[in-house]
Amino acid sequence: MDDKITNSEMRVLRILWDLGPSKVRTLNDELNKKHDIGYTSTLKLMQTMNQKGMLTREKEGVSHVYSSAIDQNKTQKSILNKILEYDFAGSKMNLMMQLFGDEKTDKKDMDEIRSFIKKMDKANENERK
Repeated sequence: MDDKITNSEMRVLRILWDLGPSKVRTLNDELNKKHDIGYTSTLKLMQTMNQKGMLTREKEGVSHVYSSAIDQNKTQKSILNKILEYDFAGSKMNLMMQLFGDEKTDKKDMDEIRSFIKKMDKANENERK
């Protein structure tokens, strides 16, 4: 699989990760909730992604059901690591400051982030012992 995932491919992957195996019509309907894209364009995109090894395809009657062939966590981690390396010179602090430096982060998200950091601190303390 090519390391570069286009925005359109990422949209398809996100839908498949959320919904699971889906037909082209289902994906096209989901894509059209945010972007105007024709059925044949969605079909061609999915066929190309299948050829690249990003999707698998199973025949179901007269249509095909597509599934993601790549792991969500590995893909997201790879993308984030590239952003971290190239855009933030490897600085996790700078990345976090950029992410949370605006007023758009709600209280629930901040509470979950604090809880996550506390868990990481405890895990690091236990490793040092």
